[in-house]
Amino acid sequence: MKRSASRVTVLVLAAILCGVDVLAQEVLPAPPAPFKGAMGLKAKESKTDFPQPVQAPKGAPNILLVLLDDVGFGATSTFGGPASTPTLDRLAADGLRYNQFHTTALCSPTRAALLTGRNHHTVHTGVIMEAGTGFPGYDTLMGRDTASIAEILRQQGWNTNFYTQVDERGSWYYEAIGNTAGMQGRILNFGQVYLETSKDKDGNWLDGGKTYRMRVSPNPPVVQFWSFTLYDNTTRGPVVTDQGAADVSSRQNLVTNTDGSVDLYFGPAKPAQAQNWVKTIPGKGWFPYFRFYGPKEAYFDKTWQLNDIELVK
Repeated sequence: MKRSASRVTVLVLAAILCGVDVLAQEVLPAPPAPFKGAMGLKAKESKTDFPQPVQAPKGAPNILLVLLDDVGFGATSTFGGPASTPTLDRLAADGLRYNQFHTTALCSPTRAALLTGRNHHTVHTGVIMEAGTGFPGYDTLMGRDTASIAEILRQQGWNTNFYTQVDERGSWYYEAIGNTAGMQGRILNFGQVYLETSKDKDGNWLDGGKTYRMRVSPNPPVVQFWSFTLYDNTTRGPVVTDQGAADVSSRQNLVTNTDGSVDLYFGPAKPAQAQNWVKTIPGKGWFPYFRFYGPKEAYFDKTWQLNDIELVK
């Protein structure tokens, strides 16, 4: 089916499924079409009927679904936000804007819901991929019973492709092996930047059987919040203990020092002086990501510095 590239239609989730006949079939994949030929005793008394491939409806539009990771609903100028997005503004001026919908406040569950049109728990993604657990709604393994919009369209005759910065399937098995442009943003007060290390102040590898301290200086340069997450350097997934995922964030009720700094402790047992402690696992090495969400000027001009991780002796 030949379709002109000039007819590409950019649609949001709700618009994709409105006015297109893909919902007429309630069960997918569709059952085999019945044989409409004839079978007689002789060939000349018979009529062939080859199964026909599924084709998109005549005049069907091209569909482009774009998902932006870690971009809040109010971030773009299209919805009154501070980030200038003239292309989105231009597209929205000729289309529809939806401003009443549910968000999950997490990246992977939001993507799973938007890509399938279902509640994120229904598609096994109640949490981010790296924090999946072996319970219904949280195992992060999307099954064939929760087909994506692309799969629904494919079975209705569209040719589909999927392009992404990070392959979520690979991420599920092996996390934190590199970075993307989105992790090293250069926009003031917007996006996020990550800092990572594998060694302490003395140049030794971080060891889950030892105790460390790191002081976060006062006034971290973030518009939103900062977080400090520990990863297993063998599996590359988050360190998980009986505390849960080894993560601490300024969104939590952390105990601060009189000057506004925050002392973070990491180790297998809680030190007597520790107010903010993250548990580690003996025999396992780890490395952290320190994330700045909405980095300010002091991050970019390096007037604010993140301190080293120090061994507690």
